[in-house]
Amino acid sequence: MVMAFLLTVYIDGASHESSGIAVFRDIYRCEEFGDAIERSANSIRAGGRYFYENKVQTLCLPKYVPEDTRFWD
Repeated sequence: MVMAFLLTVYIDGASHESSGIAVFRDIYRCEEFGDAIERSANSIRAGGRYFYENKVQTLCLPKYVPEDTRFWD
């Protein structure tokens, strides 16, 4: 087992479980992906301006995973 960081996505406060998981060795790389997801999901462009909604939030949770896990960093 190795320590890794699991990218978890919450939509309107509920955990979004998908068919796969995104696991990173480096928490900073995990946060980079999480920030990109939040920016793209929460910003709306209307009339040349950007508006921000706080519908999507991400967290990088520490978790032990098997050594043969596929990492995304």
